[in-house]
Amino acid sequence: MFNPTRDRWSLLTYKAQQKVNAVQESLAAAQQQLEQFKASEQRLSAMLVEYQAQYASDVAQSHLVADALNQRQFMAQLTQLVGHAKQKVGAAHAQVAQTRKALLAAQLELSKCEKLEAHAREQERVHEKRREQRAMDDLAIVRHQWRQV
Repeated sequence: MFNPTRDRWSLLTYKAQQKVNAVQESLAAAQQQLEQFKASEQRLSAMLVEYQAQYASDVAQSHLVADALNQRQFMAQLTQLVGHAKQKVGAAHAQVAQTRKALLAAQLELSKCEKLEAHAREQERVHEKRREQRAMDDLAIVRHQWRQV
């Protein structure tokens, strides 16, 4: 039997589930991006440490000012890239945290919709049971009246 109230709650539950699924996908993408940024930061940091060690040994061996200047400039650019990578990691952490909050909110909304849908089904079941009981009572009254005639 068509029941617009139950169907309305089913639709809202379906939409809430879709929202949860979409936010879960968004969270997975944000976490993947965070991991990529972390890997990039680690590579750049390792490269910076390697070049710092190489720079220290090259300065002792080289007496050319131009070479030392180029190496310092390269180190400054590399340090700047590491700082930029750290900023991206921080922003990605914030995005993951924000998406987790959105996921919790969507899951809460889904839970509410599921409870309301279950409550609506229960009310419909009780209503149907009462309707059937009334029909049985009416039938009993009719039978009783037939016996008395």
